[in-house]
Amino acid sequence: YIVLEAMAAGRSGVATRVDGARCGVGGTGCGVLAEVGDVASIAAALRRMVAFEPREREALAARGQAALLERFTIERMLDGLLTTYAEVA
Repeated sequence: YIVLEAMAAGRSGVATRVDGARCGVGGTGCGVLAEVGDVASIAAALRRMVAFEPREREALAARGQAALLERFTIERMLDGLLTTYAEVA
């Protein structure tokens, strides 16, 4: 949930390649992904993020916020839930 909260707040960031972060950060291009449990990968991702110009970080954040507003709406969640209920009923 932290990734989605950061996207909603218009913030870019670094996350590890777990399902939710991979979908949010990786799927939207709003941040940098690192390998789970790999300290060198996490450090490299942090260095990459810090090396971005402010306008690049702002662009990452704007992409993430736009993706969140498009892909993670209450309407889409409810549609998916109703579809699942219809499939199992």
